[in-house]
Amino acid sequence: MEAITKWSSRCESPDVSGAAFLMQRELQWFQALEVSSFSSKWLKYKENRKSYWKKFVEQHKELLKDAGQWMKDTSSSCSLVATLIITVAFAATFTVPGCNDSSKGIPIFLNKGSFMVFIVANALALFSSVTATLMFLAILTSRYAIKDFLYSLPRKMIVTF
Repeated sequence: MEAITKWSSRCESPDVSGAAFLMQRELQWFQALEVSSFSSKWLKYKENRKSYWKKFVEQHKELLKDAGQWMKDTSSSCSLVATLIITVAFAATFTVPGCNDSSKGIPIFLNKGSFMVFIVANALALFSSVTATLMFLAILTSRYAIKDFLYSLPRKMIVTF
């Protein structure tokens, strides 16, 4: 029974890049232990009549706090950068290279291949930066519950990068 109640080690491994992803790994470890147990009666922890889940949450309160703070700090600084990229891409939409033909009002380099590359790259930068900013705002307004660190928050963070 002792082997079932043992949690993974808390030391940060080099392949985990933040408290939120460490929390995700701990939750995955808990799920693996939960699935590997043969019956639901084994999931009851007799000490103070706490379930394994309550014991897990109790042991990981500090990591949960660190993970929430890491997500907030990372999201706020990255949303600032994404907003700056939105500003530059939006401004580049209206100030096209080579200016406009005064008689027709269309860009001079409209038929050039490099101009089309510029338009596509600018549209891609604008779209991806808006998407990243919205995802960072979704992370910042999240409730940071412990189960959110299993799928929801790490997935949102990965999508933004």
